[in-house]
Amino acid sequence: WMQYAVDVKEAGEYTVTYQTASGRDGGRVTLLSKAGNQVTGDLPPGEIKTEDADHVSSADIPQTGGWDIWKPVNSKIRLDQGIQTLQIYAPNANFDWMEFNKTGE
Repeated sequence: WMQYAVDVKEAGEYTVTYQTASGRDGGRVTLLSKAGNQVTGDLPPGEIKTEDADHVSSADIPQTGGWDIWKPVNSKIRLDQGIQTLQIYAPNANFDWMEFNKTGE
C-alpha cells in the first residue's frame, strides 16, 4: 500500500483514473480515504484498515498483456473537504499514476 496526504478543496464525488499494468490474471486497485493525516497529528502512523476508512472505492484491473503495458482504469470515490489521507492497494498490478476529477465537471 501507499499513502498520500491531500488537501481536498471541495467535497464531493470524484472520478479517479489510475494508470495500471498487469502481467498476471489481472488485479484490483482499492482506494481508502480517511480524514486527517499523521503529519498533522490527526491520525497515527501506519496502515488504515478498510473498516476504519471514511470512504472506499475499488476497481478491477484487467490483464493488460505485460507489466509495462499501461491502461487506464476508473472508479469513483467520495472525498470530504480538508486534509485527507488516501491509501492505495494494488496487488498483482503495477501502478503508475492517478488523477482525480470532480464528477459532473
